[in-house]
Amino acid sequence: MLDNLTAPFDFKYHQNKTFDKNWHLQKLATLGKNDNFIDQSTHELSGGERQIVSFLRTLQFNPTVALFDETTSALDDETAHLLIGFVLDWHDDTKALIWVTHTPSEQQALGADLWRMDNGVLAV
Repeated sequence: MLDNLTAPFDFKYHQNKTFDKNWHLQKLATLGKNDNFIDQSTHELSGGERQIVSFLRTLQFNPTVALFDETTSALDDETAHLLIGFVLDWHDDTKALIWVTHTPSEQQALGADLWRMDNGVLAV
């Protein structure tokens, strides 16, 4: 999984940035994962664990805009709750977040403005 987290640093845009393994270990701990988790092969991970890796790969760059589509769909309720807490800690007035979900509790926790698709039409 470590190679998956470090892959974006090969892109020219991120070449001058440094991978922070300790940041990942700390965030993984907040998501209930131990230090050995980072050394697992991505192929050995469950769908939910792969979602966690994708999530961390995105937020490791502390983006000002983030789009998450069904980020918790393969997570158990406890891990989904921890991940939403992570998002709430990361998000502030300087960041834009679009969170796509079918889960009402996630809508309530993360939604300042809720938009719905109704028969292919965006309802604001």
